[in-house]
Amino acid sequence: MTTLSISVVLYSSDMALLNEAIDSLSKACSHAARTSTLTCTLDLVNNNPDDEHKEAIATLARCATTEHFDVKYVEAGMNGGYGAGNNISIRRHEDADYHLVLNPDVLIQEDALTNALAYLDSNLDVGLLTPQVNGLDGSMHHLCKRNPTLLDMFIRSAASPMLNRFFLQRNFRYEMRDHDYLSVIKPVPYPTGCFMLFRRSVLARIGG
Repeated sequence: MTTLSISVVLYSSDMALLNEAIDSLSKACSHAARTSTLTCTLDLVNNNPDDEHKEAIATLARCATTEHFDVKYVEAGMNGGYGAGNNISIRRHEDADYHLVLNPDVLIQEDALTNALAYLDSNLDVGLLTPQVNGLDGSMHHLCKRNPTLLDMFIRSAASPMLNRFFLQRNFRYEMRDHDYLSVIKPVPYPTGCFMLFRRSVLARIGG
């Protein structure tokens, strides 16, 4: 049996969008379970100790649990940051085969986990997979990155249209647009953090 643990770190998250994200994740887990023997466990890790929606999130976790999709509400106790919140879940599932770090505003297609896990099963040299990401309007987001320089970070933090036009080619290179986003891009030095599917053995070696 293949086991997949999933962590979604929350901090005053939009409840309507969280409901939608969990529903899409549940459907993806069910789809994957139909094609292989898979169980999924989702931890909703709340980094906000003063969250007014604690009871609602806990209720959502109970109601979302199904045969192949076990959802737990986990209090972090403090806001230690995104990485620390995910590490709480990672430590809870040391025996899982894979671990997915997922943002609470990501809606995944029904066959996404099926395809992602099949790819990892067939490519044992890959320790981390991130998918093609599109906006709600269907536009592709170029989220594969080369390691940034200080200049790259300044350009993006400034959010100036004039700077962006001036450094257009530099941004294209940084976003790896010289690669075909409709095929496999490998390796990716700096992947997006919104959907990171890890081989659990790799997470163990790097310490979370």
